[in-house]
Amino acid sequence: MALSTERAFAANAAHELRNPIGALLAQVQVLRNLLQRSEYEERATTIMHQARRIGRMMEKTPSAFTSNVGNRSYGGYI
Repeated sequence: MALSTERAFAANAAHELRNPIGALLAQVQVLRNLLQRSEYEERATTIMHQARRIGRMMEKTPSAFTSNVGNRSYGGYI
């Protein structure tokens, strides 16, 4: 029972983090379009790339959590 509870928690936590990251990415893409050809375009591009990077990491996180549930190592994510 505890193992399934921990797996459900890990999946839910990853899901809860992916949603705000997706919203951040959408907003920064809009901002980047508005800032084209300005001194701030490069900064918006950097933020967009970092948001994508975080999103990719979150895609890997649920498997890292659930593959190690029970042995408490959690792949270094916690």
